[in-house]
Amino acid sequence: MVSKKAGIIAGVIIAIIVIAIGAYLAVTATKPKTHAAATTKPSVKTLLIGVTLPFTSELSEEAQFSKCLMSIAASEVNKWLNEVGLPYRIKLIFEDDKCSPDAARKATEVLEARGVKVFVGYMCSAAFGSVIPYIQSRHYFAVSIASTSPLLRIKAAGGTLASRKYTYRMPPPDSFQGRAIAGVLHSLGMKAVCVIYRQDTWGKGLAEAIRKYSSSYGIETKLIPYPPTATDFSGYLATLSDCVKSFANRYGKNRVGIVAVSFGELAIILQQAAESYPSLLSYVWFGTDGTAGNPKLVKPNVCPYSTRTKQISTIYNSLIRQDLIKKVLSEAREMCGMTITAPTYPVLGYDAVWLTALAYIKTIVEKGSFNPDYMDKIFREVAKAYSETGEITIGNKTYKLPHLSLSGPIMFDESNDRIGNVYNIMAVVGNNTRCEWKIIGQWIYGKGVHWFVNITTFLSG
Repeated sequence: MVSKKAGIIAGVIIAIIVIAIGAYLAVTATKPKTHAAATTKPSVKTLLIGVTLPFTSELSEEAQFSKCLMSIAASEVNKWLNEVGLPYRIKLIFEDDKCSPDAARKATEVLEARGVKVFVGYMCSAAFGSVIPYIQSRHYFAVSIASTSPLLRIKAAGGTLASRKYTYRMPPPDSFQGRAIAGVLHSLGMKAVCVIYRQDTWGKGLAEAIRKYSSSYGIETKLIPYPPTATDFSGYLATLSDCVKSFANRYGKNRVGIVAVSFGELAIILQQAAESYPSLLSYVWFGTDGTAGNPKLVKPNVCPYSTRTKQISTIYNSLIRQDLIKKVLSEAREMCGMTITAPTYPVLGYDAVWLTALAYIKTIVEKGSFNPDYMDKIFREVAKAYSETGEITIGNKTYKLPHLSLSGPIMFDESNDRIGNVYNIMAVVGNNTRCEWKIIGQWIYGKGVHWFVNITTFLSG
């Protein structure tokens, strides 16, 4: 009897222990799941931004520098997103658009195949103009960092396009630069100029703007186009030589100038002029944003021609917030081993990445997915936040941005082009063996030209 009773008691005890262990395991097994659910962070989503730049073109050095500054901007955007707890990151994917309409379209399609719907870059107007219809038809979104041709404005603003929906330009159109160049010519007493220009969307648009605004000062112009693919300029130089001689006979040599609407090929033009038409180098040459600060024009073998012709060139002044710009340029030297004389458009590329990324993220958060119409609607609002207020509302929360735009206030007109009215005036200074670009003045809309140097002494030196 005793042993049977003891066995029953032992069985009860064992059963109680088993039940207790099971209960304990059940409780402890659910605790990690409860804890994990309370601390799980939302997964981070990567947003792709395609960047097309003319890596193999006359603007290759500026394209490489733009890539560096845009990469720095992307890194800063991602750091900020992490700090404020927004579960998004941006990734830039680069393609070469060669400053060519066909290559730009192909680069856009390559990026599209990788899932890209938002694009930044398109430094050349010919490249940007070729993809605007494609961007619109596919309902994507694109921002150019350097396209300026007036031909890409909407018809209501004097351009040729019916619409510019979903497409923005960070610099102002060349209707402003045309005014600036005409103002410079007028301030120096020019009566006539021969304009040799690239026959592409940018060159034609700017050349026409120069002619239009020069005529308001009574300055006569003759336009001499050349194909962007040209390498032998002898025929065009012959026409240019005849042009300046004709004008000089009527107005006097000191009242006649040459305007080159070119990119880096101007270095070749000057060298060929020195060989075949040296008298052309006795005139003052005027340039544009396509040549201002261009390193090819201050190489030792070109210095004798650049310093002699002065190369007085205009370029949009985007270098507003100098402290921030110096910091970014210092990072570019450290990270990419790169520097550039006139970083106007690379700086706009930096701002374009920040602005586009903020608008993209705001759209995703507030609409749940990419929505080009909504992004188009809020782009001006985001531009004001990034460039003026320093605070942006995304969803139902307002975030403080780490800094304002490098290029100052960003406002867009009816054609989605930047509103801007200040152009720096640069020129080549030095001697036959060593020369460099210097800012020698400014043109301000409504106020005219202000020289930082004694311009009479500079021209005679």
